[in-house]
Amino acid sequence: MRSEIDDLIFNWWSSEGGNFHSCNFGEHSKRLLREVVELCMACGISVNAIKETVQQEGIRHDREMNPKSSEALRKQRLELSDVYILLAIMRVGLAHENGDILQKLKVNLGREWEADEDGVLWRPKS
Repeated sequence: MRSEIDDLIFNWWSSEGGNFHSCNFGEHSKRLLREVVELCMACGISVNAIKETVQQEGIRHDREMNPKSSEALRKQRLELSDVYILLAIMRVGLAHENGDILQKLKVNLGREWEADEDGVLWRPKS
């Protein structure tokens, strides 16, 4: 069930051209990864620790998952569920408030965005 905040975010995202028309969720996941790296660094995690974690997960993924299998969408949904759960835990742990989300959304509303061919929003390179 989407909340009012979810609706505001989705409306902003889609008004800027964000979409899932290509169904290439991998590209949306890479966009998420960039934000997660920024979060890790803001929390004091070193670049080397981030690289090591990404490498370890990549090795595990290569052994355990096949994104082209018939189970790919189910696996993607399960992995997204892990992300959602961890975000909820961090939100509680950081005493994150909806006001923070609205403040960041206001910043994003004032920025210029471009959607790529996969519907992923990026800030134009200057």
